[in-house]
Amino acid sequence: MSRRASLGFTLIELLVVIAILGTLASIVMSALGKARERAADGAIKQQLSEMRTAAQIYFETNGDYYSVCDSTSTPGAMFDRAVGLNAVNSVSASCYPSGSLYKKVDAPGVITVYQKIPSPGVWAASIPLQRGGYFCVDFDGSATTTNTALSNIHC
Repeated sequence: MSRRASLGFTLIELLVVIAILGTLASIVMSALGKARERAADGAIKQQLSEMRTAAQIYFETNGDYYSVCDSTSTPGAMFDRAVGLNAVNSVSASCYPSGSLYKKVDAPGVITVYQKIPSPGVWAASIPLQRGGYFCVDFDGSATTTNTALSNIHC
């Protein structure tokens, strides 16, 4: 055997090993991406479910979710920044009209909360998931995944 043949790997052998390692790395990275999305969705669902529990505790302590007749945001309130769906000017209104549906919080791509007034315990909240769809919780204990954005006080 010649001395040159035993010194190392050929260029072809090195390229084959690099190609195999690259293929394995791409498979692992795609699997990790899906796992991250599932983990993010799990965290979203857990946090929104905990918000439902916090909302119930707030309601039991205060009797409602915010001061209904407050014309500005209420610091420390469960839900604030009311936007009436029936064109109420929240700055000049002395009290929100009874029977009205209000979109309380709407940060696009973040969270949407609806509340029915004067029913102080009637509300729903939803948030978009990483893998598509929305996770919704509401006042009666429902927690579900839907294909459409929240537009009512029920999931």
